[in-house]
Formats: sequence, structure tokens, C-alpha cells
Amino acid sequence: MKNRRMTKKKRIITILLGTAVLLTGVFGSAYALKLRKIEEQRLIAKACEIEYSPRISRDGQFLISFHQDKKGRKLAAVLKFKAGEYDFPVADTPHEYDGIPITEITREAFQGLANLQKVILPKTVKSIYNMAFANCKALKEVYIPASVEEITDNAFVDSPNVTLYVEKGSFAEKFACEQHIPFEYYTPKPLVSVPEKEKPQAVYMQQYHEKIVYDILYDSIGAPVCVITSFFAKNGEKDVIVPSQIDGIEVRALGSSTFRPTDDLTSVILPDTIRTISNVAFADCVLLEKVYIPESVSYIAEDAFVNTSQAVICAPKDSYAHEYAIAHKIPYEEWKRQ
Repeated sequence: MKNRRMTKKKRIITILLGTAVLLTGVFGSAYALKLRKIEEQRLIAKACEIEYSPRISRDGQFLISFHQDKKGRKLAAVLKFKAGEYDFPVADTPHEYDGIPITEITREAFQGLANLQKVILPKTVKSIYNMAFANCKALKEVYIPASVEEITDNAFVDSPNVTLYVEKGSFAEKFACEQHIPFEYYTPKPLVSVPEKEKPQAVYMQQYHEKIVYDILYDSIGAPVCVITSFFAKNGEKDVIVPSQIDGIEVRALGSSTFRPTDDLTSVILPDTIRTISNVAFADCVLLEKVYIPESVSYIAEDAFVNTSQAVICAPKDSYAHEYAIAHKIPYEEWKRQ
């Protein structure tokens, strides 16, 4: 009797163990499958993130973002006119990025560009969003095709000199009337698709004489423009003369943080090709005494000279740099360039 009970108990234990092993296999497989699905979803999300991450246009002028419409089509938008930071006066907006149509001008895409004068939008654009062209004091012409169906009320706020060029009977004409913005009629130019590989290619982080790092962008007519982005003093170099050309291309601008910080720097002479001095270009150069700025400069960022208490701006009388020095309470000396 006792042996029968033991045999029955062993049988039950065996069945339970077998069931446990079977369940472990089933649930283990399910768990592994779930993990695989999670990993697949993560990889898909990562691929989408990469696919829809912002890109710089081939010429270096525009920062382009991507999104899907309600039908799942991939579309593009102008996120920022990057070249405006380097005093490009004309923005001829592309109608596509690598075959993807550009349909939107996003919030603040052109906002606050001091020297922007003219913007041409392509016939693919449908929407212009908040503050897109706000506070552009020099902006005179914006060409808006009939394809545009939406413009927010504050898209052109604090841009007092702008005239909208519109097609007769278009939404843009109605908008101009409602917002009391001057307008004129025009006929848009036809779209011309240029293969991406045939467009001029911007280049970045090039080196010149081991102390200058620069980028090459292309303007609205395809001409190359040089922007100096970094300067490295060699052997305690204190006095710097910025070249007017690098590899035969005009030096147009100093990029953000170009000289920041260069500990031993005491003087900088800029060439008469320079038009723009960007954010914190000379910031934290504590020993900097004199910066020679030519009459060609038409924009200097508000914080270009932050924490440079000894600096004196030397510039032609009544030039933009002279007015900037007065407005920002920076010592000034007249520079009569030979």
C-alpha cells in the first residue's frame, strides 16, 4: 500500500515537472518573441528617427525637416534659413529635397535676419507658419505662389518694409489685404528639377594653414562663399590678420565662436570682404585690445563681444561697426584704412 502511494506520488510529481517544463518552454518562447518584437519596434523607430531627422540642403543654405501627411506621404519643410546668419540677402527656396516636395515654411524659419532682403517661395509650398518672417527689418520682397493656402496672422510681424508679390485671386492676395501689407502681382517661375548630385555641394570643417577652420556654402546664384568657423592661435600668436580669400573664395563671415576663447589674442584685423560677425565670435577673449572692422560689415551679433572688457572697436566713422560700438558702449577708435 505504501509503495502504491509512493508510486502515485512520483507519478504526480513527474506530471507536474513535465507540465512545468512545458509551460516554461511555452512562456519562455512567448517572452523571447515579445523581446524580439520590442527590439524590432525599437529598430524601426530608430530608422524612422534617422529618416525624418533634419538635413542641411546640399548648398548649405537651408535646414530641412521632414514629416508625414495624413495619407502617409513624406513631405519636407524649411526649418531654418541657415545662410541668413552669414548675411545672404536672397533666399531662393528649393521646391524639393532629394525628390521630397517642400510644402511648409515652419515657425520662425526666417525670423530676425537683419540683412535678408528677398525671399522666393516655390509652387510646392502650402503653409507659412507663426513668425516665419518676423522682425526682418531689411526684408523688401517675398514672392508667394498661389499654392499657399495658409498663412498665420503674425507671419510678417515687425517686418515693416516688406511687399508681398502674389498671384491674382490667390490666398496670399487676400491675406495681404486683410493684414494691410503692400502687395503686387507676379507670375511664378516654372519649377526646374535638378538632380541632387548636380547641385553645388557645401563643404564643412576644412583647414587652412593649420589655424583656420572654415565652411564653404553656395549663394542663390551658385557662387561659393567662405565662412570662418574657428581660429587656433599658433605659438602664442597675438596679432591676427584674417585673409580676404581662402583657396580663391571670398571670406564673407565669422561664424559663431570663431575666436572664443583665444587666450593670448590682442588684435584682429578683418578684411573688407567680411559682412557678418556672428554670435560670441570674440567672446571671452580677455586680452583682446583692438578689433579692426571694415565698412563692409553690415551685421554684428548682440553678444559678439561678451566678456571682452578691454576690446576697442576700430572702424571707419559712421560705419555700421561705429554705430554698433556706440549702441553697445564699447570703446571706439576711428580707423582710416589705407
